[in-house]
Amino acid sequence: MANLRKKASTNPKPYFKTRVNHLHMAVKFGGKESNYRSIGIKIEDGERWHNATRSIIPNDQKTALVRQIETDLNEIYYTFKAKRQSINANMLLDYVTNKRDWTNDIPNLLGCIDSYIESRKDELESGSIKKITFGRFRVRRNNIADFLTRKYKTHYLPLDQIQPIICTEYKTFLKTQKKYCKEVINKDLGFMKRVLNFAILNGWTERNVFGTYKADPVERNIKPLMLNELRQIEGLQNLDPRTDKVRWIFVFSCYAGLNHSDMRVLRPQHLEKLSDSVILLRQPRTKNNKGRVVPLPPVALKILEMYSDHCKKTGLLLPTELAQKANDRLKVIQAQIKFDRFPLTTRIGRSTFSTLLANLGVPTDILKNATGHTNTQTLTKHYAKYHDETTINAVNEAWAKL
Repeated sequence: MANLRKKASTNPKPYFKTRVNHLHMAVKFGGKESNYRSIGIKIEDGERWHNATRSIIPNDQKTALVRQIETDLNEIYYTFKAKRQSINANMLLDYVTNKRDWTNDIPNLLGCIDSYIESRKDELESGSIKKITFGRFRVRRNNIADFLTRKYKTHYLPLDQIQPIICTEYKTFLKTQKKYCKEVINKDLGFMKRVLNFAILNGWTERNVFGTYKADPVERNIKPLMLNELRQIEGLQNLDPRTDKVRWIFVFSCYAGLNHSDMRVLRPQHLEKLSDSVILLRQPRTKNNKGRVVPLPPVALKILEMYSDHCKKTGLLLPTELAQKANDRLKVIQAQIKFDRFPLTTRIGRSTFSTLLANLGVPTDILKNATGHTNTQTLTKHYAKYHDETTINAVNEAWAKL
């Protein structure tokens, strides 16, 4: 067994041992090992197994059978690799010992998802997709595994046995069991549509049961804070340390225009000092890698100074928490200032930033560069909202020019 603890290799490795005068085999692949299983070769009296040369002395015929099994193992592995079909150590052992017919084996749904995720690794390594995006692939794979366990009592669902009703069933599961919103459900079902298209391209199935799904329309109503409401949050006192930390990070997002995921990776190299009083924030968005530049106001600089010790220890400018945990703390802050216009979440900061600058007269094209949006349509539709007072003053000034 000591050999089984060596560093994992790319190709599968067979291991042999004798038990009750029979030769048993195990397979190690992908860092995991299978159980030992008899391969039907008996060690007779006068014969012995030589592990170093993997031969049965002095029976050359039985040794040739062992060599054939090793050859079959590699052939099965390379066949599945060529098909871009997922496989593990136990499956390889099943195939090589003829417990399963590998030539006619139809991929199952989870195996198809694993192969799809594996095929996207090159994009991750090249930077085409972000690490956080790739991580969501695994979350969606686990959601399907949970769904199959609850609905079908198994993880093994062959592609040729999937019925179109699974699309509706999975959507209901995400809504009722996972408590996902429409936006997240759309993304999960869109992921499954891509996985089944991948299976069709590889010749594993002829239909996409998720292909007819159309995303439900999602109305994104991200409302901003008024300046006086933001001042209220800044002036809160007697907060517990954890809530106080979330408060100041939220305030920073209101003045810097960063979403929560961007603040989690904010580092000193994203700051550029033009003078003692002017410091720029230059950080590409994690969502689209689009660059942006924002001169930080004194309030934002004060918050960065507040967490300078944290930066020295971790290399990150802000001690952020996961978005869900931060939202739980923001509910406490919302109750303290008796704010009830809309739920306070981490998304509000970016909308507040855009709305404040828009009402202070910053042109939309300039604001687009500050927020890192790729177009002004998204900016004006979801983020930058003009107050009635701003509209009234602008129209009155126009009438005065007549």
